[in-house]
Order: sequence, then C-alpha cells, then structure tokens
Amino acid sequence: MPRPVVSQSAHAQLQLLQRRIFRALQAEAQALFGETPGAIKRYEHECAADFRAPIRVSTKEALVGAIRQADVSFVADYHTFGQAQRTALRLMRETVLPGERWMIGLELIPSQYQGALDDFQAGKLSLKAFHKLIRYEEEWGFPWSNYAGIFEWAREHGVRLIALNRPKQLLYRSL
Repeated sequence: MPRPVVSQSAHAQLQLLQRRIFRALQAEAQALFGETPGAIKRYEHECAADFRAPIRVSTKEALVGAIRQADVSFVADYHTFGQAQRTALRLMRETVLPGERWMIGLELIPSQYQGALDDFQAGKLSLKAFHKLIRYEEEWGFPWSNYAGIFEWAREHGVRLIALNRPKQLLYRSL
C-alpha cells in the first residue's frame, strides 16, 4: 500500500482512503455478482445525465402539500439506487392520511399483470408465485428489496397499486 502524501490535509487523505475502500468493495461485489447487465449499465449512464441539471430545493412540507393538492403526482425513481424507493415510500407515508383513497402507479409491473398484482396485494399469491407470474427477473430485474416496502405499506394501508409499464413486446417492438 502506498504511503500517504504528507502534504495532503487529513481531509484529503480521508477522501482518498474512502475512494480506495469503495473501489475495493465495488470490485468484491462485481466478483460475487458478476458483470452488470448491459441494459442496466445503459440505464445508469442515461440517469447520470439527469444529475447534472440544476436542482431546485424544496422543503418536505412544501412537497407533501403540493402532492396533496394535485390530482396526479409523479415521483422519479432511479431504479439502481435503493434510496430513491425509500424516499418515495417516505413521501407516501407522509402524504396519505388514514381513511383516504389513494392509488399508486408502478412502472416496475407491466400492465398485463394487473390481475396478478391485485392478487398478490390481496394475499392470494406468495411472493415467489407473484414474481414467477410477472416474470420479475426477466421484466424488471432490479433488487426486489428496494421495492418491497412500498408493496407492504400499500397493503397495510389499503392503497391500490396500479401496473403502469407497457408490455415488453410493445416497448421493444422497434428493436
């Protein structure tokens, strides 16, 4: 291991160490899980461009208020970042009040599987059967653990989930 440069500040040395640890963990994860599929790499590349745009800061209260006033709200979801789904779930918890009737649309489920989604949310299907029916790994493939909380919360609070994605055969027809 190379010696730290003495002229660097302690903060700069800490950042360098953090980068080395991150690269080592990243290499270990890649060795365990294999190469990231090309489709996910392309998605990550496309999403990276979104982070270069100017960001407007809002308070959580203002955001929740705006959602409550709107008929339809869209929450962006960077599928590879679990924090995106946790943030969406926090917004749902803060926005939906007991006794209100809400619906949440999900891009991760193609529309032809609405019946399976309804059955899963009603407890008529196990998670394994649901994933098999909707072809979760083939159709979506992002970590289920990122989304599980949304499904559980919606079930507990009587919030209907709506399958919004286009069937894959329509999505990739021109390819």
